[in-house]
Amino acid sequence: MKRSLPRMLLAAALLWLTSTAAAADDTHSYRVSIPTLTLGADERITALHIEIKGARLKSLPVVPAGWTLSMRNETSAPSTLDGAVIVGAAALEADALRDFIVIERSSPEIPLSLRAVLTVARYYEGPRHVRRLRVSHAQFVLRDVHD
Repeated sequence: MKRSLPRMLLAAALLWLTSTAAAADDTHSYRVSIPTLTLGADERITALHIEIKGARLKSLPVVPAGWTLSMRNETSAPSTLDGAVIVGAAALEADALRDFIVIERSSPEIPLSLRAVLTVARYYEGPRHVRRLRVSHAQFVLRDVHD
């Protein structure tokens, strides 16, 4: 009996560690796109602000050249990604927002919310035109990273 007690304790500890590791690894990662974004003729994205609630910013698959980016990834506040062009030639076309970030959800109980404000400018032909586009949660598309 004395020999089996340490084995039972070891088995219980291993079972607990396995279940804890499985619970810690219960996260889901998604590629994020804004496929419905329509820009006018000669318009390009020159700045962005993205706010993420209920998930964290996991990665940026492509960091655009000529941009300055900053992010805040706190657990107690929304995650944010802010960026702006350094020079106009680095401004992005709408398709640059396809699978442009990866987010990770660790708790499905917390509602997911994404929103963005994009600054769009026209640099060619005529005076420079700048406008802001608000992107609602419904305009974002999430795809599992394993698809």
